[in-house]
Amino acid sequence: MTKYTTSLAFVERFPFEIWKIVVDPDSQQFAVELRHPDSTTPILYRLDFTGRIKLNHKEITPKEWTLDHIYGEQLILKKVGEQQPVKEGILILDRLGNERFCTYEHVLVAVEDNYLIMRHRNFQTGFETYLNLDTLEKEPAKTAQKNNVGHAPLVLPVPYYGNRPSYLDHVTKEEFIWLSRHEDHYLWSYHSKGNDGYSLNLCLADTSKILYEQCLLKDIPKMIPQPYFQIGNQLFLLSYNKQEIVSYLL
Repeated sequence: MTKYTTSLAFVERFPFEIWKIVVDPDSQQFAVELRHPDSTTPILYRLDFTGRIKLNHKEITPKEWTLDHIYGEQLILKKVGEQQPVKEGILILDRLGNERFCTYEHVLVAVEDNYLIMRHRNFQTGFETYLNLDTLEKEPAKTAQKNNVGHAPLVLPVPYYGNRPSYLDHVTKEEFIWLSRHEDHYLWSYHSKGNDGYSLNLCLADTSKILYEQCLLKDIPKMIPQPYFQIGNQLFLLSYNKQEIVSYLL
């Protein structure tokens, strides 16, 4: 009989509250943006899926820059204006956190495969330019080739409103039960309440029974709005104080 379990992949604590997380499943890396509580200066970290820090505490000025994407070892930032949601400006940092590309004339439209799509600030729509993130060469849209190599996508569990399977009859939940899948298995997660706060719990099940149960976080003072994000067989959780990332392998 196969034994199912989870294992702790890593726990990483940060000095300030996490402002934003972006993920690149292809390179199995993610980046975190903190904000200094006094100056609101952005502070960037880049880590791999084992928790190893690849870029440590990189401060960026001015504070209008914010993290938008990660592509391999490169971090892509955009400008955010005080008077409008999007201000002109795109910044790309290399693996060491040094400037690789910067423009104040363009707005970031999207990042698709290995292309950054940008538009000049004088245009509201159309006239997009494709920047190859590997070569930093600008290419017309018609020559941009998509990368069709398949990688595990980022998945968010969704609230489940249907009838619970009978094997979850013992669950005493607070608010939602969330559901996601890994291969042929169902991942059910929910909060339960105890004397010292809340616990975030996970049940790994097939169509007829629970295979494994795990408390992911315990004694948290309040419930977490989104329990985790999932890439393949790995779960990533943001702790209640938003200063810690915890990851489990299924």
